[in-house]
Amino acid sequence: MRKKVLLLINPNSGKKNSKGQLLDVLNEFASHNYQMEVYVSQKQMDICHYIEEHGEDFDVVAVFGGDGTLNEATNGLMKLEHKPIISYFPTGTMNDFGTNFGLTNDMLQCAKIACKENVESFDVGKMNSRYFNYVAGFGAKKYNRIDKILLECLGIVTVVGLVLGQGAYFFGQQLLSIYSSDERVIQFGINRLAVISTMYCLCGIMDTLVGSLRGIGYSILPMLVSLTGVCLIRVIWIFTVFKAVHTTFSLYISYPITWVITLVAHGICFMVVRKKIRRVA
Repeated sequence: MRKKVLLLINPNSGKKNSKGQLLDVLNEFASHNYQMEVYVSQKQMDICHYIEEHGEDFDVVAVFGGDGTLNEATNGLMKLEHKPIISYFPTGTMNDFGTNFGLTNDMLQCAKIACKENVESFDVGKMNSRYFNYVAGFGAKKYNRIDKILLECLGIVTVVGLVLGQGAYFFGQQLLSIYSSDERVIQFGINRLAVISTMYCLCGIMDTLVGSLRGIGYSILPMLVSLTGVCLIRVIWIFTVFKAVHTTFSLYISYPITWVITLVAHGICFMVVRKKIRRVA
């Protein structure tokens, strides 16, 4: 009797680059005499509900998606009395769970592993009414909290940055005298504090926006923006503006200028990502 496999696909997972390999996967299952049914999810928790309704009709459920898609499938499977074997095809962005099991984003290779039918077990936990197979978090996907938390953090970092920055400048004479008694050295330090310390809250705002982007799942984007804004632009500044003017002030002012440029870029990135998240949610 031919075994039956249900292929459940999240078309929005990761970079959507698994579609080109789907025919290879189907061919691999077909070569092992599997009878196949393909279902493409249309909305959140769609895969979970589809498994609840049809999962017991199959020997294997092949899940194409990221860690979140796998979690949906797990929640559907755990509600079945007769559970089929789950075969995971990691096509998401991070794929931490698949990596732990030695799986790659090569879909054909994953299909070959699935057809060997070497079954491995993994633990499943439960929190309230939801199952989890990797990690569990409190307050996850509460997207309405993002804006509130960001505004609170920006307010805190601005106040703290202004108080400490202005305080360092106000007590600059006393602080710098700890390190040197030379009046010229102290004056150079005060000049630097007057530009960088008084506006250091801008750096805090920039870093808060970086943390917010990372917190909602985007780590590469803010890294690239920061490298460009606070590193590359400063190097260009040194070889252009500083070379032409050649004063310490022209060097110091590059800090707040690049902070502003970078935080504005991060702010734009956050708004774009936030809009995308609202649409998905």
